[in-house]
Amino acid sequence: MTSFTDPEAVTDEAEKAAVSRVLNAFASFREWEATLSQYSTVQANSPLSCDDAALQSFPNSQFAYAQLVVAFGCLQSLRQMMVDEDEENIHVTSGPYGPYTLIRNALDSAACALWLLEPANSN
Repeated sequence: MTSFTDPEAVTDEAEKAAVSRVLNAFASFREWEATLSQYSTVQANSPLSCDDAALQSFPNSQFAYAQLVVAFGCLQSLRQMMVDEDEENIHVTSGPYGPYTLIRNALDSAACALWLLEPANSN
């Protein structure tokens, strides 16, 4: 396992920059949570509501929203696995394989949601 402490304690500039980028990405996830909750309902008479009407037993919008929730959950789990904060320090630790499983699943779920929500004709 590779372990980094907070950006102030890291001496290598490349490591310091990498730790800073990781911590900034994790900080942005909090904003995503508020944004994501806004999209749990579908606007009436939108193309997505028409899709939902055609597939009443399993609405497309709910499946896409669930995929986004899964992606966000994977990213939250990644943060919990990698970042350990106490009153004085932030420790960022990464194993050789575990984080990539969560990242891959987050990308897969987000891509699935994007595919479900993309217009039928992209022209």
